[in-house]
Amino acid sequence: MLRTLSPLSLFKNREAAPLFIARLVSSAGAGFGQLALAWGVMDLGYGPGGLSIVLACNSVPALLIVLCGVAGDRFRRHHVLIAAEIITSAAWLAFAVCFWTKRAPFPLLCALATLSGIATAMFLPTIRGIIADLLSGKGRLAGNALVKQTDSVGLLIGLSASGMVVSTVGPGWAASIRGVLCAVGALVLCRLRTPSWRADNPSFMRELRAGWREFASIRWVWIMTLQYTAVIVAMVCYTCQRRPNSDPLATSES
Repeated sequence: MLRTLSPLSLFKNREAAPLFIARLVSSAGAGFGQLALAWGVMDLGYGPGGLSIVLACNSVPALLIVLCGVAGDRFRRHHVLIAAEIITSAAWLAFAVCFWTKRAPFPLLCALATLSGIATAMFLPTIRGIIADLLSGKGRLAGNALVKQTDSVGLLIGLSASGMVVSTVGPGWAASIRGVLCAVGALVLCRLRTPSWRADNPSFMRELRAGWREFASIRWVWIMTLQYTAVIVAMVCYTCQRRPNSDPLATSES
């Protein structure tokens, strides 16, 4: 029993606890964002095709993960996470304004989706390395487990609450909640302290080439990456392609 609950004890660790609290808050925001984006784009009248393009713009920056991973090795990792949260917050607060006004050019929606995707590409490789900065030994195993747990719990909370928010007050409010929660996550991350791994004479391109060679040399890693990317894109496009008609009278009248 104690072994099962051991990762939760990390919430008492002053050096690492802000990371897990920030992940819980930010993941809840991600849950609000998923539904807000689908309903918001559809409400603006761009249809399933437009929504697919916006989702693609949000997913394409994932190709920059290797590039953004180098940033996590050159700067303090909690600074990279804070920057990613701030960028995400700005993008989603702008989404909220677009959904509230119901007047937003399609290129603007694509640009905001791309900006949010870039922040995700900054975040994903950095969160994997920051545990090693904050914890040592067996604490790293518990830390990685707790990051996954807080992500899952936060996302579940966000998804379960976002349906009520979107259906009652609209997607603009759900998008704004994601923006605010990301800002709160950035503030919590400011309490972290991570070391700087930057060399005296760093070569960005040399580090990038070395990282890419290591990634490409392990066959199962890049195969699993391609498979995971394909599955996620297919799932997101399928689940967001359609939504229930918000006005049942419209269907009967047509």
